[in-house]
Amino acid sequence: MASPIWPDPARSAPSNCGFQVVPNRNSDTGTSAKNRIDSKITEKTMPMVVRMAIAELAARIVITIRSTALRERKSGLTIR
Repeated sequence: MASPIWPDPARSAPSNCGFQVVPNRNSDTGTSAKNRIDSKITEKTMPMVVRMAIAELAARIVITIRSTALRERKSGLTIR
């Protein structure tokens, strides 16, 4: 039995034949104007977001330490 012949094996072969090609999804037109505008807005807001995240992390560390110390006192155990 002869194997089937396809006009372009990379494009029309069933996936179980071992020919698998992923099409290029990148656009040749480049970045759209809207994406450039969004990028500039993101650049401006990113430092503010980072500052907020750092402040939140610092507060969370303090709350965790207090909570652990309070549980130690309530249980009468010392973890340290």
